[in-house]
Amino acid sequence: MNTGILSEPKPIPFPGLDRYQGEWYSAARYPHHQVELADRRIAVVGTGSSGCQIVPTVAKVAEHVWVFQRTAHYIVPAADPGAG
Repeated sequence: MNTGILSEPKPIPFPGLDRYQGEWYSAARYPHHQVELADRRIAVVGTGSSGCQIVPTVAKVAEHVWVFQRTAHYIVPAADPGAG
């Protein structure tokens, strides 16, 4: 339904993330400061409600976007003529 999280965000389940030296962000706890995404190689893990909104936005400025999903979702575009 693309309603997103309704209570507490899930912890990030990737072993070794504490040793990763690059930048990473969680949509549920996205920082309040400006994040520079232009000309970067970006991976998005998950295609839930947040991922479905993040991917097209990031793809406009990123050098390359990889999307990792476990289960494909069926999504209907919003009927908003001013969107996009």
